[in-house]
Amino acid sequence: MDSQILHWVDDLDKADINVRQIARRSLIAYDGDISELMINIMFEQQGRRSWEAAIILTERRDERAIGAMIQMLTSRHPVLGQVAAEALTGYGSRYLDTLIDALPNCTYLTQIAIIGALERIGDRRAVVPLVKFLQVIEQQVLLYTTIRALGVLGDPEAINSIRAYINHENSHVAKHARMALQQLEARTD
Repeated sequence: MDSQILHWVDDLDKADINVRQIARRSLIAYDGDISELMINIMFEQQGRRSWEAAIILTERRDERAIGAMIQMLTSRHPVLGQVAAEALTGYGSRYLDTLIDALPNCTYLTQIAIIGALERIGDRRAVVPLVKFLQVIEQQVLLYTTIRALGVLGDPEAINSIRAYINHENSHVAKHARMALQQLEARTD
């Protein structure tokens, strides 16, 4: 292994963000094959170095990293889960079912990232699973994030589920419910 690569890998764990960014950019731009190394580092699930490796794999868009990213969706390391959700979002609807299946089994922050990913992908097949998820969650950020995503996805099937939240005790949840209903009702007119 090239000593420069090992030096960059060591720098991925440094507290200084500038040092980490230089190492990350250098590893992303590196012409050689470092995917296995980055996957192994990601699987360590240890702090900055692991999530930096995940970011590098995402930027390099190596298909060999997809299986590792899928596994990281349910990692107990929330940053790894979030990076994995973002990585899979880059493939559009291709991993829609994978993201949906991981939703109930991941950390809170990863759930937020997955909901955002489903919203950005824009595939209406996510509506029914998101409505089901909405019925079992209580955390306010998850509630309004899910409601917002349902509004953006634009399927009238979500109207009745969202309507239940327009008078929610949390003002953010109620506001997002009203906004989502406006979006959905405008599409049905």
